[in-house]
Amino acid sequence: MKKVLIQALIILIMGFIPFSVYAVEYAFTPINVPGASYNYASGISGKNIVGEYEDTSNDWHGFLYNGKTCTSIDVSDALGTWAEGIYGKNIVGYYQDSSGNYHGFLYNGSTKTYTALDVPGAKETEAYGISGKNIVGTYEDASNGWHGFLYNGKTYSTLDVPGAYLTVAYGISGKNIVGYYVDSGDNEHGFLYNGKTYTTLDVLGAEATWAWGISGTNIVGMYEDASNDWHGFLHNGKTYTTLDVPGAEESEAYSISGRNIVGGYYADYDGTWNGFLATPTSDTSTPPTIVEFSVYSPSTSLTVSITTFTAIDNVEITGYMVTTSSMAPSAKSSKWSATPPTSFTFPSTTKSGTKTLYAWAKDADGNVSKSFSAQVTLNLL
Repeated sequence: MKKVLIQALIILIMGFIPFSVYAVEYAFTPINVPGASYNYASGISGKNIVGEYEDTSNDWHGFLYNGKTCTSIDVSDALGTWAEGIYGKNIVGYYQDSSGNYHGFLYNGSTKTYTALDVPGAKETEAYGISGKNIVGTYEDASNGWHGFLYNGKTYSTLDVPGAYLTVAYGISGKNIVGYYVDSGDNEHGFLYNGKTYTTLDVLGAEATWAWGISGTNIVGMYEDASNDWHGFLHNGKTYTTLDVPGAEESEAYSISGRNIVGGYYADYDGTWNGFLATPTSDTSTPPTIVEFSVYSPSTSLTVSITTFTAIDNVEITGYMVTTSSMAPSAKSSKWSATPPTSFTFPSTTKSGTKTLYAWAKDADGNVSKSFSAQVTLNLL
């Protein structure tokens, strides 16, 4: 089945509201399709954003916004279409057929072709996230149970958090998958799955936590507080930061690409939901600074102890490295460590003498610090 000709729309981009997350100023830009009563920005990849909106006839349509123009996404003969995730030119989501059943879809923007996504034996399938050829989502089985799934372009694999009676996979980045699950006590938790193990994600004090999107080590989603209000959150792998559109009744973050975040919020007196794009406005080009680096000396072993390694950044430090070269390492190197190393091992061919080590740090935007050197004397036996 081919996608129908999509109709051009004009998107309303209103003023921005500054907000601070991880010491980065964000500008919130509402994204609303004219005349729509509900708008959600669900997925982002680079400058392209996908989502869905409800028109004045209460019909649902997907949309693709490329930073300048917005086009409606409507699966042919569908009662409704929801666009949820995007990777490059490929879009995933789900649609409701004329019988009221839901099916996932993959739209290839290069070939202009549409492919239905249905987990074998499932009553309903919904696709939410895409990374490369891998797609994640959820499906309902013949016994009305809900499970997450991972589709690699050839086969479907079920994703079930151990002990959960409901699992939904929403986002994927490389091998990492996020979503939420419901435990035996009806409690809702976010999760991170790295291909081997599931890690529960719970905002401290929250009644419920849902993880929706992931980009590298950053995860976005939403949580319910004790007053039953929903807030967006940004999790950097260590800490949670609330992400609320200023003045909004509720905020929900759905997807992240680099540092740009999309989602939806409710702020209007008539109950209208608005999509939003949050973009950083403060300086993200400043590299980290290493303020202290020292090594225990002398050493009789090739493995030397690092006594101090401290770095600061105006955004967030994501990597640490120690080398024997004064040449700055690539930000894309696989040798970066998420935490400061506590030791360094010289190559086995190293001879006794005074050696120089160089400490480096990088931030979330790929900026690498200047080196900070320390000397160690090796008295090898």
